[in-house]
Amino acid sequence: MQSYATSHFLFMADVSRELAAIRAEVQDHSYAASVFGSWCFTIRVHGARYRVVYDAREGVLSVESSPTENRPEVTVSASSPLAEERAASPPGTAAVLSLLRTAGITA
Repeated sequence: MQSYATSHFLFMADVSRELAAIRAEVQDHSYAASVFGSWCFTIRVHGARYRVVYDAREGVLSVESSPTENRPEVTVSASSPLAEERAASPPGTAAVLSLLRTAGITA
């Protein structure tokens, strides 16, 4: 049986492959086992940067964007509550890609 941490890093490898297929690149990543398994990562898509955040305590997956790398203010936010799935497991690759499509970041 895999630990949640191991599963998370396998998930990130899968997300990275899927994003590479649409010319998006994971630029940084943070995972906090001590904060209910919350995580975030920043991607670059067509020159724009977006931060994908999973708040494991609240069960909320969100995406934020900033107009430039030098201005980190959030300008767009789309959230997807995952309360029903939270108890069973964290969001998977499909949930992340769906949220990026919903936010208009990917096709």
